[in-house]
Amino acid sequence: MFTIGVLLPGSTLYPSIGMDFLQGIKAGFKFHQQTAPDIKVELISFGLKDDEIYAAAERLLLVNNADVLVAYAGDHHAEKLAPLCAAAGKLLLMTNGGASYPFFKEKISHTIFHSFNDCLCAFLTGRYAARQEGGHGGILATSFFDGGYTHTHAMSNAFMLAGGQIMHNYVSHYKKEEFNTDTLTTFIQDNPDTRKLLAIYSGDMARLFYEKMMPVQQEYNLQWYVSPMMFDRTPGDFAEPRPAAPDMCGYTNWLPELENETNQQFIQYFKTEHSKEANLFSMQGWESALLVMQYLKIRQDAAGTEAAIDLLQAEKINSPRGELVLNEQRHIIGPVHFASSTGNLQVTITDSITDLQQVWAEMCAQIPTDAVSAWRNTYLCI
Repeated sequence: MFTIGVLLPGSTLYPSIGMDFLQGIKAGFKFHQQTAPDIKVELISFGLKDDEIYAAAERLLLVNNADVLVAYAGDHHAEKLAPLCAAAGKLLLMTNGGASYPFFKEKISHTIFHSFNDCLCAFLTGRYAARQEGGHGGILATSFFDGGYTHTHAMSNAFMLAGGQIMHNYVSHYKKEEFNTDTLTTFIQDNPDTRKLLAIYSGDMARLFYEKMMPVQQEYNLQWYVSPMMFDRTPGDFAEPRPAAPDMCGYTNWLPELENETNQQFIQYFKTEHSKEANLFSMQGWESALLVMQYLKIRQDAAGTEAAIDLLQAEKINSPRGELVLNEQRHIIGPVHFASSTGNLQVTITDSITDLQQVWAEMCAQIPTDAVSAWRNTYLCI
């Protein structure tokens, strides 16, 4: 039996995030009829405190003798965790939503970065928005929380590089009781020719934004281009799983509506196994299990962890979101899907992009070289 050490985050916004992720890992191994691993867990709160996360990782590697360390945390934590895993000769799998640009320019020893590529989706959505009819002007709207991650730059900068111009920036308050869109509404009323709205929201702020801005969209015929989490229906502290939402579109990483056989098998099996609907976080866990299974298979005949990671680059892993590949910088890249939503988040998927190496390079080429402000906590963990 092998041991997986898992660093699990917590979240008040999505309270089930750690549980869903862990259930996804277990379901992934069971579905593929693999020997159930011995899973050891350490809790890391919002993924903020480097020293506490490092100490938790030490316990998993030294006390529990983990063969693989799975960290649901921001990529920057690999700065400390990767040398620890290298010293132990173990694999580090950094997992997150990808709402921040790649932290490292070069590959890091003993480490694979497994994200849902939110920045890449935002980059493609911004470019797409600029190329649509409706003028060059756009509005960037985000929340105090979501705006602290670099997917905001990815969407707005791609929009401008493709010929668009940001005419107004709006950041909503982070407290529900103080949430309002007065300044945004006033700008739209005063500038009716600016009809492209680039929106980056998640959780309760997305719900509030829908509620406030739907009447404005209808009156001024706004075009909504959105970040991946605006399609999400994960239960949280929300009254309705499918709230009334505006017509909107954008690139996203995974949706339950994907019709491929692997996705449908995942959704059905997870519901049977856990008596609840699969969501983004359980899918991340399932996908992490796929990666660990493939790594362990290769590792049996490889000279070491580094050699196994190199060999993994030649593999294509069949995930519910499509085929995953490991690029030269050791980032997992998966397909992105163009989604349109109407009514109560009724989603239609009209296109998918599977070859993303060039787009990934284009996104990385425009990453700012100077310091940027960004939240240190793991995305969606507040």
